[in-house]
Amino acid sequence: MRTKLRLFSILLLIFCSGLGLGLGVAASDTYQVFINGNPSKIQVEQDKETLLVPITLPAAAENEEFTVGLHRDDKAHKVEVKISSPKVKLRGAVDCYYCSGNGMCANDYPPGSGRNYSNITDGSCNGTGRCYHCTGTGKL
Repeated sequence: MRTKLRLFSILLLIFCSGLGLGLGVAASDTYQVFINGNPSKIQVEQDKETLLVPITLPAAAENEEFTVGLHRDDKAHKVEVKISSPKVKLRGAVDCYYCSGNGMCANDYPPGSGRNYSNITDGSCNGTGRCYHCTGTGKL
């Protein structure tokens, strides 16, 4: 009985140490995502040599155009995403009515955190915490 218990504890120790090492390796390979220069809480998925970055784009009007650029830096473990959209020139600087002019994403909880009520990365602002209508400037 003692030998079985001793064998079980040794196997459990080996399994736990191997699992801890595996998690440590996986955690060191994560990539940080920056959207328009702002850090995001988006989790990057990896499929062999390809990184998959889930990005949300708002479709507010009938015809929307976006330019999306990706730059992957393997040494720094980061992915930079540039999203731009041609803006219609307004007559003056108008406060953004989506975020009340504060530049924080109104869909986040708390506002500007990049997370929703369930503590999951908010897809509307891509986890940056910045208003996606005014890109965090507070002005349209």
